[in-house]
Amino acid sequence: KRVATASWDKTAKVFDVETGKEVHTLKGHTGWLMSVSFSPDGNRVATASEDKMAKVFDVETGEEVHTLKGHTEWVMSVSFSPDGKRVATASNDMTAKVFDVETGEEVHTLKGHTCCVSSVSFSPDGKRVATASYDNTAKVFDVETGEEVHTLKGHT
Repeated sequence: KRVATASWDKTAKVFDVETGKEVHTLKGHTGWLMSVSFSPDGNRVATASEDKMAKVFDVETGEEVHTLKGHTEWVMSVSFSPDGKRVATASNDMTAKVFDVETGEEVHTLKGHTCCVSSVSFSPDGKRVATASYDNTAKVFDVETGEEVHTLKGHT
């Protein structure tokens, strides 16, 4: 019963969909927010920002749980795994990363693109992560090993 928005005012907001009223303003980023994603259980929100970081917030309290660091350029996209145990990020630094939601620690850096990575998403079973890049390819990675499984070509 909640939705979240990301903004260039450096915040995300959580709203009640029944009333349309703001529940929380999620603060802590120093740059524009590019993406926001709910965990499957609805208890967490992840944000992606031009400040080169992603953050995970508690939806009930609005408090920051983790700052996910390691990218060297803007973080463009963020996505929770179907089981809610991992967060994937996509960045202009030509990589994606997978983080452990419980600890906030980086699990894998997903490499191979030759331009900015604009989007990231988990497969429905959570075993793969797909990335999209301005290099006109998408890549599929194994979540457990961090290894590239496929490069998908055809977009121009």
